[in-house]
Amino acid sequence: MVGDAVNVAARGEAATRTTGDPILIWQWTRALLSEDAAGSLQMRGNAQLKGKSDSVAPFAPRALVGETAPTQHRWPQASPS
Repeated sequence: MVGDAVNVAARGEAATRTTGDPILIWQWTRALLSEDAAGSLQMRGNAQLKGKSDSVAPFAPRALVGETAPTQHRWPQASPS
């Protein structure tokens, strides 16, 4: 059986195709970072992940975000689990 963390990680990998970012960091990981490290991330909108009742916030490292990249994205609606 696959755990919640693995499911969220897989959804995050899929979300990179929506944002165009090579890597996304979820709000839970960002909360564990130092203030400086957390400040180096740019919020990429809110995402509704399948299996999660609340939306989640993905972040991308600013060093990897293109200058013309939008900061908000249209996330596909998750189907109910």
